Amino acid sequence: MNRIEIDRELCIGYGACADAAPRSLRLAADGKVEAVADVVDDDDVFEAESVCPMSAITAYVAERRDAA
Repeated sequence: MNRIEIDRELCIGYGACADAAPRSLRLAADGKVEAVADVVDDDDVFEAESVCPMSAITAYVAERRDAA
């Protein structure tokens, strides 16, 4: 599982991130990117992070919390 954080103040709506990870990211009505969920099972979010020209996306492996 991967966690996504988006700084929408930095986002300019370029859209390359949503193209790179369409199952996890989308452009909202205001033209800025939003995550489908905070934690996703999609490694494409790391590609989305790398193609953002404004560095508005941070993606990292989420800590697992398995039931005991």
